[in-house]
Amino acid sequence: MKSFGTTPESKLRLTKTQEKMRLKLIEMFGEKVSETFTEWELEQLIFANKDRGFDALVERFVRVTVMKKEIDYENLLENELPGEREFSKLNPCFIHGVDKYGHPILWEKLCDTDVDTIRNKCDWDDFLLYRHRIMKKIRNAKIEISAASQKKITLHTMVIDLEGITLSQAKQFMTDPKLNSLVTFGKLYPQTIYETIFVNVNFWIRGFYNSMPKSEATSNKHLLGSDFHSFLRDRIDEKWIPQEFGGKLAKKCDFGKVTLPNFSKKIGKTEIKPTVANQIGEEENEECETEFTGEEIYKMQSKCALLKMRFEGETSYFTMDNIYALEEYMDKMLVLDQCPIL
Repeated sequence: MKSFGTTPESKLRLTKTQEKMRLKLIEMFGEKVSETFTEWELEQLIFANKDRGFDALVERFVRVTVMKKEIDYENLLENELPGEREFSKLNPCFIHGVDKYGHPILWEKLCDTDVDTIRNKCDWDDFLLYRHRIMKKIRNAKIEISAASQKKITLHTMVIDLEGITLSQAKQFMTDPKLNSLVTFGKLYPQTIYETIFVNVNFWIRGFYNSMPKSEATSNKHLLGSDFHSFLRDRIDEKWIPQEFGGKLAKKCDFGKVTLPNFSKKIGKTEIKPTVANQIGEEENEECETEFTGEEIYKMQSKCALLKMRFEGETSYFTMDNIYALEEYMDKMLVLDQCPIL
């Protein structure tokens, strides 16, 4: 397997429009930005927003900020999660090795996931916390690898085993409200995956997938049958392919654990600062040229603050309908200065 020196993400640059949006976000929320996001995490948020505009970026920023506060993201790995060992058996996955670019790899045995127990017998909030902890572990792995290799590592690779899963089971996973929330879960961690490789995929699932229109969102997804080993070896050194995925490791991996190359350097959170001129990419459009007045910024801050309030009976995360309802309510409020600022 050939090893490449330059990671794909190192070539990404904010356009001038995106840079203006970044600076306006910092102007609007101040220290909240650097308290919640590293510099590269903020860039990922902006890249994921694409051409949806500044308001959409603010909504996404607030949603992720509220989520991180609710789960105490900064201290998420300080203590053991009760039942985590059991969750790792019900939903077997582990972080093991790196691909040819140095991206850490999240391996998941979705085929061995006990969907019925997770859906009907487990505390769903605790299970989501287990998944958040996995994302925090792989985020920390990227920081460690970046520091040791002196490369920009902000993405990870996923390899998911679907052996034995039928087309009807896959459709059920996509339509069940609870299980489908795991699909939308990824929106809370935007632009973090380099590619997703599904292996041992049922013939009918592959046929169904191939019949669907392709988009930029599906360009980094690969659905493979049982003959997937050469595909993996083209991307991942043999020594990092686990037994569970046809590799030749002497022992099986421990679910829930993290195994990386022996790096010694570690770094912490990166301070957010303005991007220098020669780091800004080519101009794509003239969006976001209008300057916001202080009153407009204040109103948007107040709207965002309202997103933190929960309606009775609602879940921890807001749907777009809730956001629109809150904005409509905000527009009817007479006294803005009674709204808590985010």
